[in-house]
Amino acid sequence: MRTCGDCTACCTVMGVEELEKPAGVPCPKVGKGCCTIYATKPPSCTEFECVWLTDRKGEVFKDNERPDRVG
Repeated sequence: MRTCGDCTACCTVMGVEELEKPAGVPCPKVGKGCCTIYATKPPSCTEFECVWLTDRKGEVFKDNERPDRVG
């Protein structure tokens, strides 16, 4: 099963309306390899579905193609 590990690519790629964070800008709530407000993260973050994580069979992305590794 795939896990995020220390990948925080979604924290830059996606926009977070609740934090007034535009897409493509690193989130100010990201610490070293993790979200500093994970327990209280906004709905936008909770509802986000990473394709790499949900592609459990590796049909779209291989294991070594985790977003933070490929940019």
